Amino acid sequence: MRTLHVGSRVTDLGQSLAFYPAIGYEVVGSVPETPIGQLTRSTVDRTRPVARGPHRRHHRRRLARGRGMRMGRTPLRLYMSMSVDGYITGPDDRPGQELGRDGGRLFNWLDDRMSEGINGQVYAEASSTGAVISGRRTFELAKRWNGDHHDGVPINVLTHHIDPADKPPGSAKFYTDVNACAAEAREAAGDRPVLVHGAGAAQALLAAGQLDELELHLVPVLLGDGRRLFEPTGLGHVELELVRRLEGRNVTHMRYRVVHQDGKQP
Repeated sequence: MRTLHVGSRVTDLGQSLAFYPAIGYEVVGSVPETPIGQLTRSTVDRTRPVARGPHRRHHRRRLARGRGMRMGRTPLRLYMSMSVDGYITGPDDRPGQELGRDGGRLFNWLDDRMSEGINGQVYAEASSTGAVISGRRTFELAKRWNGDHHDGVPINVLTHHIDPADKPPGSAKFYTDVNACAAEAREAAGDRPVLVHGAGAAQALLAAGQLDELELHLVPVLLGDGRRLFEPTGLGHVELELVRRLEGRNVTHMRYRVVHQDGKQP
């Protein structure tokens, strides 16, 4: 496995690329000590805002309508590290410089990935995925993960064209149909989330109404240039609901739920 040297730090390039990227309420109070991968629905719900008084019933009805028919399905969750000014790589990202110039700064928090703190818990949660959806560009920049990513779970790769002679390695499979890609990933994942990699995959899934959550790792840096998570795509207005906010060392982990209005696509 290749390594990326960032200053005096060493960040595993494969692990970095594995993470690459509505208005809600900030979580207050202490963060649960239970590893995030073991959190129950009730534990996570305690980090969400609760309406009081006469507005409580209306608040709960509004959330139910916003989630539409999406509750209960296996979530497709994007994981992405991002600078405060919205970049997920530095400028000039390419083979040999996969994270762009200075883009490795976005992944320094992974130095804590084996710790028992918040950063380690978030990493463990992402690693417990049941399937992966990746964009083709991310897949190629990551050297196709040698056909294995997260202990052999299926890797569904969205691409514009499939060459019959190009057989992806290991558990990877190419898809041109976004909905089929999402459906098969959900089925394979079972009761575990599907981890989404790459800006292109995220945009395609969001446009198809398939992306359910965004886990953004906000790093306190301004890169000034590079690749953005969401370039102008014509998607229009999409509401997000902040459902979790965790403060790690040198990073803030924020989870947003995509509000699918009455089951319609965004």
